Amino acid sequence: MSKVAIVFWSATGNTETMANCIAEGAGANGTIVPCTEMTPAKLAEFDVVAFGCPAMGAEQLEESEFEPMFAALEGSLNGKKIALFGSYGWGDGQWMRDWAQRAQDDGAQLFSEEGLICNETPDDDVQAACRKLGADLAAWSNPCINSCSIGQPMDKEVINMENIGVTCDVCACCHNVDGCKCDLPQIKVTEQCNCTTQQVETPHYCQSYEEK
Repeated sequence: MSKVAIVFWSATGNTETMANCIAEGAGANGTIVPCTEMTPAKLAEFDVVAFGCPAMGAEQLEESEFEPMFAALEGSLNGKKIALFGSYGWGDGQWMRDWAQRAQDDGAQLFSEEGLICNETPDDDVQAACRKLGADLAAWSNPCINSCSIGQPMDKEVINMENIGVTCDVCACCHNVDGCKCDLPQIKVTEQCNCTTQQVETPHYCQSYEEK
């Protein structure tokens, strides 16, 4: 399971309600961190970070506390797993689209490009979605490839997976580096395999294996 930080700013309490529900869903793996306390060093303590901020002004992040905090972290977001959430009272969610693009430009791994947004007060459905998001973030771990998942029959569509945080212990492959990672920028995989011998949460079938 992943260690999840929930970092937010809230004016009316709507985004705070969302944050509390996300923390509830993450359970013991979730920690609420005030945005004034989040630093690059603190960021490194967590596997996943859920950032929450409502739309302010002309659909933008809150400028006095949240924006300076997020800007200070941008140099540390490359490869970081994050999720975005927040509430709004006007507009159509443009602030979230802009924020998601900004995070992608920083190299972050977004759980969802759409983020989780809520118009005004979170109702029961939104609160349930927030709890599910928290649980999903706690279960979000890096794909892993090992000898059990090499050359297995493919009964699912092959996808090109960006090699960000992928671990691999298949030393017999010419792409393996130091027995723990792959030098390919993208790896051809199928979805999760069901091999019970893999001691990882998200094992994948690898189709990029090439013998040394």
